This record gives sequence, structure tokens and C-alpha cells, in this order.
Amino acid sequence: MPRLRNQRLKTALAVAGIRCDQLANAVGVDYKTAQRWVYEGRVPHRKSALLVGQLLGVDPEWLWPTFGVPVSSADLVCVYTNIDDAPVHLWQHMIDSASKTIDIAGGTTPVLHGEAMAEALTQRTAAGTPVRLCLGRKVSSPSIDGADVRHTRHPCLPGIYRFDTGMLVWLTGAAPGAAQVGPVMRLARIDDNGLFDLYAGIFETLWKSATDQNKVPA
Repeated sequence: MPRLRNQRLKTALAVAGIRCDQLANAVGVDYKTAQRWVYEGRVPHRKSALLVGQLLGVDPEWLWPTFGVPVSSADLVCVYTNIDDAPVHLWQHMIDSASKTIDIAGGTTPVLHGEAMAEALTQRTAAGTPVRLCLGRKVSSPSIDGADVRHTRHPCLPGIYRFDTGMLVWLTGAAPGAAQVGPVMRLARIDDNGLFDLYAGIFETLWKSATDQNKVPA
């Protein structure tokens, strides 16, 4: 079945006085790609959709009503009911595969799950992989030789476990009175500005405002 043209996009272009070739140049795609958006109803990647919306002064979700869910959730691999449901072999694989970035944020104790994980992270630091721990003010630092540790006063700290382009995000405190209960999202970086980049950015913000563990006020 042939795809239907995107009448909303066609109308917005006409109102703005912008042709398909001008749209393609402004967004940084080839002419045929822009044509497919208009005449075949194709949905662009998130970054391109945001640029089109800015160019035309309209909400990209109005231009592409299906844009919100499938595109913004592209990084979401699966969801575990709680942290203990994430398989041990997944943790081990993500740690062993990381060579550039290991970032961990935690506001509840324990931050890591078992001595085996701490030992594996120590092996990664010995191999030259930088490991950063951003912890809640009252959370004890796990024993990881070579890790860079800071503490933050942020009152609502999610569990963020980043291993290069893979990540687990533990939404702790989802149940009243149960700080260690909450679903876990497994993310893989697929698109720019997706869920992975969102939580990577949250970690960087926490890290910049955190204090070296040896300088935390009493």
C-alpha cells in the first residue's frame, strides 16, 4: 500500500513559503529524504524532526502525530520490574565491554550489587577505563581502587549505571516508604537526544555540582 502524503507538513511548508529543497538544505538531509517526508509520509529521526519544527515554528508532534512515542523511546531496550531482575550476566557483559566510560550514580545503599561487581569495576580501572561514582551524601562509597568518587546533596538521586553506550536507569523510590523499590530501564544509545542522552546529561549535571568525597562537610 502506498504511503499517504503528510498534508500537515505540506501545509506548514506552504505557509512558511519554504520548498522541499530549501527544507532539505536547512535540516541537512538530501532532497529525496525531504520529499519522502512530504509525499510518502515518512517520519524523520528525532533530531531532524526537531529541526523541522524549529524551522517552521510548529510542534513536531503536530507534524508527525506518531513522533512522540516511537522516536523518543528508540533507546529503550526493555524494563525490569526491579533492580534484582536485571540478569547478572547482563551486568558482567556491560562492565567487561566498557572501555571509555563507566559512570554510576546512586542514592541508596548498596550502590553496587555484590562484591563481584566491585571487583569487576576495579579490573576496569586497572585496564585504564575511567570510573566515576556520584553518590548521595549519606551513601558509603564501595571499594573500587582507582575510581573517582564525589558526593551530591541532590535529594532525589536516580540509579544511573552507564557503560559506554549501554545504560541501566533505576527509578528508585517509586513505592512510598521503599527507597530500594523501582523499575529499571535498560537503554542503548540509538538516537541523539533520546533517553540515553537525557540520563547521561543528568549524570553530568550531578557530577559537576558534586563534591569530592574527601571534602564533604559533616
